Amino acid sequence: MIVCDLNNWNLEKNAFHSAIQMGIEYIKNTDIGGLKPGKYEIQGKEIYAQIQEVKTKAIDETQPESHARYLDVHYLFNGSEEIIGISKVNPNNKISTNDFETKDIAFYDSVEEESFILLKPDMFAVFFPTEIHRPCCHVGKSESIKKVVIKIDSFLLSDRRFVQPSNTYVRM
Repeated sequence: MIVCDLNNWNLEKNAFHSAIQMGIEYIKNTDIGGLKPGKYEIQGKEIYAQIQEVKTKAIDETQPESHARYLDVHYLFNGSEEIIGISKVNPNNKISTNDFETKDIAFYDSVEEESFILLKPDMFAVFFPTEIHRPCCHVGKSESIKKVVIKIDSFLLSDRRFVQPSNTYVRM
């Protein structure tokens, strides 16, 4: 997991793989406020954005999740804050729903050694497939948030055939 702020992006971007850079540049160069919830292609199905408008929930009302193929970049666009739980994949964690084959997601009934991070607007967190995360939580009261989740196919992190961005983004 990596947590950063767009205010520091120009200082930190060279530490990131070019696929993650492409996702962050999409966020920086797109009118997120003008986009409706849905999926938007950045580089086909290899890199795409999910725009979400959701209400945060109490931690015990949410389920942790993980992915086998895609890594996630969670960016809080609007709202005062979002709490996200984080834990490593562990054989003692209890999977309640395994949809890795069809939807690249598994949900957990419980996870061990969960920590929490606080995202404020303009912050983002990168979650790798070996990390369980519990997004859209709050401490206190529920609020509406708008966020972007950039999905990046993990094979791009080692694939030298990575294609640099065009400036055209297509809604999926």
